[in-house]
Amino acid sequence: MNAQPVVILTRSLYAVTATLMVVVLISIIPHIAYTCPRDSSSEDTFARHNMRQLLAAIMEYQERNGKLPFHSNGSDQSLYLLNKIVAPSCLASTRANSSKQSPYWDHKSKMACNTGWEYLNENFNNSYNPDRILLVSKLIPNSTTVYMGRKYGEIFTLHCRNHPGRKPLGMLVTNDGFLIASDELSEEWSYTAPARAKEISISDNGKLREMMIPEIGTVYRYSYNEENLSQRRVIIGSEEIIESVAVDEIGCIVEIHRSPNNWLDIWSKLKMRKAE
Repeated sequence: MNAQPVVILTRSLYAVTATLMVVVLISIIPHIAYTCPRDSSSEDTFARHNMRQLLAAIMEYQERNGKLPFHSNGSDQSLYLLNKIVAPSCLASTRANSSKQSPYWDHKSKMACNTGWEYLNENFNNSYNPDRILLVSKLIPNSTTVYMGRKYGEIFTLHCRNHPGRKPLGMLVTNDGFLIASDELSEEWSYTAPARAKEISISDNGKLREMMIPEIGTVYRYSYNEENLSQRRVIIGSEEIIESVAVDEIGCIVEIHRSPNNWLDIWSKLKMRKAE
């Protein structure tokens, strides 16, 4: 007679314990998904991992709220909106940033503190272009590398002697991997941009040199003035379009000039070839 209540009590305790475990697991799952690495092999790995985690958190925020995180007071207030999605450790861009000045969420001031990132705090609503740069790393001691990230977790690097600050935020990345200053210029550059390249040639210093699309007989060749792009040649059979560019101090395309004057006729022939 005494055994039955014991069994009922045991089952009840098991049910309560299981429920509590589920609640605890649900509460920590987002932070399991978005935490910083403890044993990354390099500073580069560390920075890229944390940037990807933040970009993933930004996407999750957008899925939950229908818009990108935005606060008119600045980058740190905008990043604070991610505090329920990502661990503050991901706000570090270097191990030194992580250990000496550990990032944290200031819930009283509602801002991210000691962050290693600049975020694009502009209100794009639903018109945001996913090619736009959303995150940029702050100054990394003894490094000339700047990490830039756009919405879907794609990370680009910029090598410059003087840190550009927030300037790259809002710039776009072309489909052949160059910074470009505006939506209008991006649309102009993409008009003759390569698509589905089968063969890509990279120089020893990591610069894009050539892209080939054999099925339509088109080759794209890239030339540089020291570190920055100066020209893209679109070679279509025996004809070619020369696209000369002007760039700013961080290598972002700010002007495009095409020649010869009948370049549009040459491109139209290629479009007809694509349609065949």
